[in-house]
Amino acid sequence: MSDASGDKNVSSYLVAFWVLMVAAAIFRIWLATKGHSIRHPDEIFQTFEQAHRIVFGYGIVPWEFREGIRWIGTPLMLTPPLWLAAALGLGPDFYVPLTRALLALVALAPFPLLFEVVRRRSGDLTALLSCLLPMVWVENLDYAGSTLSEAIVAPFLACAILLALLLDKDSRPWHAAVLAVLLAATFCLRFHLAPALALVTVVAWLRMSRPLRSSFFVSMVVVIVGLEGLDMAFGQIPFQHVYLNIYRNVVEDIAQHYGVKDAFYYVQSIWDHWGPGLVFPVVAIGLRWRSTWLLAVSAILIVLAFSAIGHKEYRFYYPATLLFTLAGGWALAELSAAIAAMAKSRSRGITIFLAAALVLITVAPERAGYASVLSQTEDNRIALQMLAARQDDVCGLGFDIGLVNVGTAGLVHFHRKVAYDTMDITPPNEEAISRFNYVIVKGEAGTVQSPYELMECRGNLCLYRREGGCAPSPPTPDGPGPD
Repeated sequence: MSDASGDKNVSSYLVAFWVLMVAAAIFRIWLATKGHSIRHPDEIFQTFEQAHRIVFGYGIVPWEFREGIRWIGTPLMLTPPLWLAAALGLGPDFYVPLTRALLALVALAPFPLLFEVVRRRSGDLTALLSCLLPMVWVENLDYAGSTLSEAIVAPFLACAILLALLLDKDSRPWHAAVLAVLLAATFCLRFHLAPALALVTVVAWLRMSRPLRSSFFVSMVVVIVGLEGLDMAFGQIPFQHVYLNIYRNVVEDIAQHYGVKDAFYYVQSIWDHWGPGLVFPVVAIGLRWRSTWLLAVSAILIVLAFSAIGHKEYRFYYPATLLFTLAGGWALAELSAAIAAMAKSRSRGITIFLAAALVLITVAPERAGYASVLSQTEDNRIALQMLAARQDDVCGLGFDIGLVNVGTAGLVHFHRKVAYDTMDITPPNEEAISRFNYVIVKGEAGTVQSPYELMECRGNLCLYRREGGCAPSPPTPDGPGPD
């Protein structure tokens, strides 16, 4: 399966790779902008909502940001589309899809690096095949465009690992500088990845020449000082979010209030999502261990680190999924090349690779199936909030469907500094009605009576409107309203 036969072949595989990248980008942007990946409440309140608050000056403030156990840099990364929207006088119909689209593109950043790493070792065709599995694996598509910190940090970590593998005697100082930025940013975004980051740092250091080590060290010092300055600029002690988070969760054990799962939760979750298809990449990685070990071991360290923490959520270990699929794609491609070499048939090797990938995808259980990802659409409450945001006369938005601050969206989607809270509409509450001229209610259309009139329904949620203005709302500094 050697593909070093000439410049013509090399060029054609490179073109094929970038065609694949463009197709993947278009598909992921489509997934992201249709809002399939909303995971509430943290996707909104811990990241996107805080970016909105930085740019527009109002938004819901979770207790984590009041206490300073979340890194301010995460929402800062999301602010450029909102700053652009502010400059153009546009709202969520502009900055929400733009933010998701940009994140979907960032999620593709590891693939050119993976192509280059594999190309140097095994040739262009193998490099092209190695990208297929991680590009099409359902969980990687499912997180495309998500504003969760796990979805943001995963490509950062993957790029750092692949860049470390690319280091050699010909590497330039800026390679080391980029690696330092990636490692530091990954730590700040999700310091729980520290064991994997430590491994990558050691491997990168050993692969560097002496001049490159100097560049890396100086770059890391500059980056750390810059991050300290960022924290202080927002009134926090440098790296406060790290040690305060550890204190609150380890010493005070506050995480137990959000649920505790057993140590094998993540192992079971991995099996639930991969099923028998897990056999193919695991066997391939085992057989091609010399090539893929850094990606695979980093993924294992992530799973082990989160398994040691009592409070567990499926999304926490997503960076390990991305690393594992990158390693699996690489291993399957190299294994196919080896089989093809033994069989002296390039087509046979490609057929084996594609057959294995097809089985891997189709035998995965329904929970991780493509149908669920492709059929998911914008969260109904978010869609109705954005509809209300387009109305010129809105002076208050109420919800008769539970607490707003544990729902799926905040003022980043409503984008109005007006009354925004829960209300009781059945039986009619005159005081609440006077505060909100728009309400979102759960139930069949037409269940809400005068003075409200139905505007639109999405699923089992409906948006209603009444004529007239709104009475002033009492100040609620600790509540879910504008801060």
